[in-house]
Amino acid sequence: MTDSEYKRIALLIAKEVNGEISEEELKILGEWRRRDDNNEALYCELLNSQKFKTWLAARNLVDIEEGWANIIPKIRKESRIKSIKKVMRIAASFLIPLLIGGMAYFYISNQISSKKINQQKYVQIRPGSSKATLILGDGRSMILDSIGAVSLTEIDGTQIQKKEGEISYQKKEETKGKSQVYNTINVPLGGEYKLTLADGTKVYLNSMTTLKYPVQFGPDNREVELSGEAYFEVVENKAKPFVVNTKEMKVEVLGTSFNVNAFEDSQNTVTTLVEGKVKLTHSLNSEYEQILNPNEQAILDNLTGKIALRTVDVNNFTSWKDGQLVFYDMPLESIMILLTRWYSAKVFYLNPEVKSIRFSGSLDKYDEIGKFIDIIDATHQVEVKIKDDTILFTKK
Repeated sequence: MTDSEYKRIALLIAKEVNGEISEEELKILGEWRRRDDNNEALYCELLNSQKFKTWLAARNLVDIEEGWANIIPKIRKESRIKSIKKVMRIAASFLIPLLIGGMAYFYISNQISSKKINQQKYVQIRPGSSKATLILGDGRSMILDSIGAVSLTEIDGTQIQKKEGEISYQKKEETKGKSQVYNTINVPLGGEYKLTLADGTKVYLNSMTTLKYPVQFGPDNREVELSGEAYFEVVENKAKPFVVNTKEMKVEVLGTSFNVNAFEDSQNTVTTLVEGKVKLTHSLNSEYEQILNPNEQAILDNLTGKIALRTVDVNNFTSWKDGQLVFYDMPLESIMILLTRWYSAKVFYLNPEVKSIRFSGSLDKYDEIGKFIDIIDATHQVEVKIKDDTILFTKK
């Protein structure tokens, strides 16, 4: 990479932090991060470092051009010491903190570039996979983990097609007077599954999630019951609103894409809207009602019933369905709750105060968890140890 290319990547990260990056620029930055594990590791380490947080507080006072002029000689000096090939690789990763905002910030962490993940250490901590259990209308249950296609017939005649990682229902002509037949799909710890309902609505189910739904919707509405987390792509039908019922909240839509996080052990029920419009109502008190627009998130306090609204980057809350686990300025405890729903791991904090240390980053959910653990360890804020399937965190 040339000096100008170094500077371009640095400025893209700065623009991302400032919320000024375009979609095209974000794509370029993403390609750079995916090109090399060292790039991604240093990107995450940068965002989590105390020096970077200090820069965030003072970035408006920085002279970018002056800082860049100070950095170039250091890059060239480094080039004289090491081989050109190695410098090109390391500089692309390690000089980014230096370049952002032009600060005199030379933060080189050889631990990440030279560190090889000990796969054996994480052998008992495995990523999840597509698996679930389907409970049919007559009480029969079917394990959906097996590979291959299967066809089932429900007691009302509905055809259910199963292929790897997904089931779908065939739409029938409505028959008035007949009671609805319900199915329930349970996704366990370390699982995920996809579902296409009879009306064509697609549902992506996260781990530790249960969805109850009719195999054929009635003439007046489309209602399902959710515990856990699911992403919905609802087929529009103005005559038949689509309703997601959780223990604490009712989400009503016509046609839209949204994510509902409603784990029973959580203090909040969180709805994130990608497209369309939804209406949220507290299950026990209809006085608490909120209309949600795209890129907005509603956080329902399950104890008080009050709904707080905020604007978010929806990708941070929906990327799990596309194979990414994203966390932005999130406490370690919350990150590990998210990760241990997917990975077969337990967590123990030797010092309770480490739970509140905040981190940012992303992880391919099908990768070994070791990549994430090494990034956390390299921030020098938390010491990480692995014992069998348990991750131990200690304050450094």
